[in-house]
Amino acid sequence: AVTAAGEGMQTSQLSRGTKEQMYLSLKLGAIQESSQQNTPLPVIVDDALVNSDPNRAGAAAAAIAKLGDTNQVLVFTCHPTLVQQFQEACPEAEVQKLSPIQGS
Repeated sequence: AVTAAGEGMQTSQLSRGTKEQMYLSLKLGAIQESSQQNTPLPVIVDDALVNSDPNRAGAAAAAIAKLGDTNQVLVFTCHPTLVQQFQEACPEAEVQKLSPIQGS
């Protein structure tokens, strides 16, 4: 990783949220590249933004929503704030609320 000041950092020096965002950006890039070369596959995202601050989560939600231009995207989360960020990033997205499992 390289800071805005140009300083190189090892992943061990990064916060958990920053590491997760870095790896997510690499995954999104790989998905986009693969979708250009092959038949686009569905993308499943399961609470990938829970360790992100609100501004970065919103930007990541927008990047994930942009994948919807080429891929089917399914996002799973139990965090209402993340649902709201995804709805803001992709107003035409359909939100499904799952019922709790009885007896748990």
